[in-house]
Amino acid sequence: MRSSLVRSSAFSLAVLVAGSALLSRSMAQQATLSAQEKKPPTNSSPGPNQAKPAKQAEPTLEEMLNKALKDNPDIRVAEAKVREADAELNRTRLQVTQKVLVFHHSRESQKAIIKVAEEDLQRIQKSQQSGLAGGRQAGSTTIERLESQAGGN
Repeated sequence: MRSSLVRSSAFSLAVLVAGSALLSRSMAQQATLSAQEKKPPTNSSPGPNQAKPAKQAEPTLEEMLNKALKDNPDIRVAEAKVREADAELNRTRLQVTQKVLVFHHSRESQKAIIKVAEEDLQRIQKSQQSGLAGGRQAGSTTIERLESQAGGN
């Protein structure tokens, strides 16, 4: 088990090193080609009054990697997808927040309606215990209060 892990790690490292070597060779070739394209063709050797062209320093591995990572179209597409996923995440968070707020306000409204109904129920029970005859009118008052509460919230 351990030897297979070591072998797979060694293989992964070898692939990484080989890939880096190929990338650096490819980047060096591209840099050489682009330098040759930028240089105007000259058929004659520089004269005594003409200065010799300055030799450009070869880019370092870090510079080539940075340029490759910056200019690679696959990386640009992946970064765009990441930005799109972030935007979708923010939209979803906003939707969830809105749903929770709607639920919260609906729940508070229902609590207020229940409180009014319980107060009316207690009032009706007290009036029935004391023998007052207005029980039916008190029930209609409760319905009116509940409707006004529901309409107000």
